[in-house]
Amino acid sequence: MDKSYSKIMIDVMLLVGIGLFAASIYSTFLSGHPPSVEAEILLFLSGIIILGVRYALIYFFWGMPLKPTVKPSGKKTIAKRIIRRLTFNDRLAPYFPLIGMALIAFVFLYNRFISAQPSLGNWDYILLVIAVLMMIYYRIPDKYYVERDFVFLFLVMIFVLFVIPQVIYPFVTGQRETEYSGALEIHYLVSIPATFIANLIGVPCYAAMGLNNGAFIYYTSGGTQVPLLVGLGCSGIYSITIFFCAFVSYIFSSFNKLNKRLGVILILGIILAWFANIIRIALTVAAGYWWGTSALIWFHENVGIIIFLAWTAVFWFLLLRYMAPEEEPQKPKEKKPSNDKDAPVPADLDAPEDPVEPADSPLKPS
Repeated sequence: MDKSYSKIMIDVMLLVGIGLFAASIYSTFLSGHPPSVEAEILLFLSGIIILGVRYALIYFFWGMPLKPTVKPSGKKTIAKRIIRRLTFNDRLAPYFPLIGMALIAFVFLYNRFISAQPSLGNWDYILLVIAVLMMIYYRIPDKYYVERDFVFLFLVMIFVLFVIPQVIYPFVTGQRETEYSGALEIHYLVSIPATFIANLIGVPCYAAMGLNNGAFIYYTSGGTQVPLLVGLGCSGIYSITIFFCAFVSYIFSSFNKLNKRLGVILILGIILAWFANIIRIALTVAAGYWWGTSALIWFHENVGIIIFLAWTAVFWFLLLRYMAPEEEPQKPKEKKPSNDKDAPVPADLDAPEDPVEPADSPLKPS
């Protein structure tokens, strides 16, 4: 069979398989209609069969080896070296799509038949995006290697830093019914500094540590003491962690080596992210103190995210402007000696030049 036709079929079957997986997940968790187990299983198994037939045709019938279809570029970034080591010198690279299929199957089967709440959460979506990216990773042209490796490393770091700790925490502590609240970290790293800033701008308040649901900031509004809960999602820890993952992913996917300057910028960025978050919480408390609870809620839902996006935009603008990755110097191409016998022979520069007379020179004797 023509190789170009075979490659088109490979891509079409990959897209069809991913589409069937997406249809099964949508029908099960997102459609809003009563679930039909037969339809869900049929769509899911159809995706498995299509992708299974795809790999069987690739290996047994078309004789195409299971190897990455993208050749590595000349620039060896840190991300390329990390991915190469994680895949045991690219030995696991041919099985990236199979690993992606396994992740999709795990999310579908766990949430449909094992989980007490048969619905997709935020971490399930992250795992699904990682799975799809693994299925098409080596089909992405290598000229987009920065974007491809950035997204892959960013999602993997988010999964490792967010999902795995929350899965392990109930088993380590023995508290299967409770989630990690981060009350101690929130109290000392967020609530106390925020109340310090709030008191500086004339808002009397104080911090108190909660038991299992974060920390509290108490302020007075209309003569009544109001408790403000600072939970894990509102503490800014997530936003700082996302910033850290994005920064590290960018550095790894764009640079070929680390230096002290990058480390200083990373530490400075984390400190600025923490300070911007403290200012956000202090201003939120001030809005509740000055204008009431409704103003506090509006400020929290609208202005807080604007503060985070504003300082993040400024940081990334300066980073991309003054810390762009240096281009690797290209080696000059050596000219091979010519073997052409008819090539012109260079003149001897030391030889005296013969005088050249015009054809019709009047000085020429007749």
